[in-house]
Amino acid sequence: MKKLIALLIAICMMASLAACGGSQAAPQGQSEDSDAAAVTNASGDTLVVAIWDNNQLAGLQKIADEWSAKSGIKVQINVISWVEYWTLLEAGASGGELPDVFWMHINEAQKYMRADMLLNLNDYIAADDAIDLDNYKDNEEVQYTADKENPWRYCWVTYSGNDAKKISEEIGFIDGVYCIDTSADVHEFFELVYRMHEKPEMNYINDLRRRGILLEYLALAMETSKAKIQRNPVRKMYSPEVYVQKAISFVDMNYATIRVGDIVRYIGLTRSYFTTIFRKHTGISPQEYLMQCRFRNGVRLLAETDLPIQMIAEQIGYEDPLNFSKAFKKVYQQSPTAYRKQVQEHTNEENRIVRTGDSTENG
Repeated sequence: MKKLIALLIAICMMASLAACGGSQAAPQGQSEDSDAAAVTNASGDTLVVAIWDNNQLAGLQKIADEWSAKSGIKVQINVISWVEYWTLLEAGASGGELPDVFWMHINEAQKYMRADMLLNLNDYIAADDAIDLDNYKDNEEVQYTADKENPWRYCWVTYSGNDAKKISEEIGFIDGVYCIDTSADVHEFFELVYRMHEKPEMNYINDLRRRGILLEYLALAMETSKAKIQRNPVRKMYSPEVYVQKAISFVDMNYATIRVGDIVRYIGLTRSYFTTIFRKHTGISPQEYLMQCRFRNGVRLLAETDLPIQMIAEQIGYEDPLNFSKAFKKVYQQSPTAYRKQVQEHTNEENRIVRTGDSTENG
């Protein structure tokens, strides 16, 4: 960390690092593809530094002016966008043409350190009385300070449990990252925290309520995080048996309006993995079970009601009654109409036998 801090200080305090760079950086509001962050011009009397945060401009310019007064080297600070800054810097690193001095962020520093692209400043620091590392807390990777006139509003949520670390990493809190960018409005998070505090009393009902809101909070953070995390698309939170049972219940309740793709999205697994475990535990595919469920209910409606075939077809998921009839005949070797007639004849015969038996006994 001292190495990183020293690098940031050295941008404006060490003339020894203001060596000649590749080319002149673009004026503020513009950019060129030649250099990523900070270079000196051809005459060597101006150090051009690019940054991504306009809020830092006034403070850095003041430091730069003080350093210029001592060194005689002018400093020009240009503000470019965050995306453009790192795109250009990575392009320079890939091409072996990194500028001599550039602004670094703790979230990005690790990969440049691992690639040995940052200068070790220990010797420079030891030789410079102006830098006192005792002013910096040891092992503190990043420090933020709120503006005195426009301070931050902040709140926090603590949580623990077996999945706490895994959830945090899925959101993007990994490798020393303590702040993440999100596409959500920050007020959405404030609203959820506020709801948690609406019922502060420590009882079982409020505990359940707070847990539910916490899960919503974590889901929002994970869904809207811009961190480039490679998430596992087939994370298995339950046993295969549980997934299969949940799928069966889902089909039994929604067979008339769903397809296999809907089942897969509900379960949250890949289609191939879900099909494999479903077939292993039931002996049939999800598509076959869905069809069985539809026909099972179709047979029941044919036998127990006088609904028209078209209406029965619609109620079990067939928009076209002709398609229903074809599929039904393929399974039962007769049409829905013939099946209903057969059931009715069988029922009438049973009723006739019962009535005949009753007459005989009465006689």
